[in-house]
Amino acid sequence: MAMIRVSDLSGNREAEVLQFSVGADHFEIDVTEEEKSEMLKALGTFVAVARKKSPSTEKLPANALDNKAIREWAEANGYVLKERGRLPNHIIKKYQNR
Repeated sequence: MAMIRVSDLSGNREAEVLQFSVGADHFEIDVTEEEKSEMLKALGTFVAVARKKSPSTEKLPANALDNKAIREWAEANGYVLKERGRLPNHIIKKYQNR
């Protein structure tokens, strides 16, 4: 069954995930194309003069992580993960900050 994303702002369907960071905090929001355009327009002045930064390659310690619990939580919260393999750092962080 395909997952349908719904805008966090308007509740409209056909939303996509938009990730952004402010300071050390990383966010993601489900928005429609129009809402994404609005946000990018509002940030346009700042983005135009900002420097791009590569995503963090920070490794989280593997000790004390309950991968099964993290996978169950992620799936219950709408994230699609592979059955096997390393869990993405952003999923681990979201699980730890829940």
